Amino acid sequence: MNLSNLEGIPILRRVLFGTLLIFGLIPAFLGWQDMRKTKAAQDWVLVEATLERVTLIERTRENAQGKKRRDSRVEVRYRYDYAGQTYRSERIAFGYDFNWPIQNGTLRDKLESSNRVRAYVDPAAPEEATLCVQIHNGQLFMISLSVLFCSLVTIGFIARSRDIWLYPFAIVAVGGLVGSFLFWISGMEFHVHQYVVMLD
Repeated sequence: MNLSNLEGIPILRRVLFGTLLIFGLIPAFLGWQDMRKTKAAQDWVLVEATLERVTLIERTRENAQGKKRRDSRVEVRYRYDYAGQTYRSERIAFGYDFNWPIQNGTLRDKLESSNRVRAYVDPAAPEEATLCVQIHNGQLFMISLSVLFCSLVTIGFIARSRDIWLYPFAIVAVGGLVGSFLFWISGMEFHVHQYVVMLD
């Protein structure tokens, strides 16, 4: 492996490559942070919460090509008692904003099936609560998006530079590309509504 080949790569290209990788890793970092918080919430205190509001927000967005796309999200508010105090929260899950929009109707219907729901409360900060403590598609989507972007950037950089010392990175990049593609087409069932538990 001749590292001297690195000298032949223009410095601006290297800076651009590094910048794009850092930019591409941001979604993965956010997804990892949400997964870490979700894991920690599994040790929180389990309480019974009362739903005060469940709303399905639907809107239509128009992209640069003029094509319209429907988007949705579920908004909730629930109250719960902990250590003699009453608290309220609007969190469904960490990273819920990146949940599959197509599943939000199902989530709304489930939340409307009862006004009592299981919630997890942080004993160190009782104002913090969540309804879902399992890894879900929204978090996995962020990580797969990051892997996909970084893989494409890496493959494009290698194809353009044609430096032999970079070829091992091509294997990793192709593996990430294939893994991301399989995730997107697999229809993995890690939806938030599967992990929210209603109480009769």
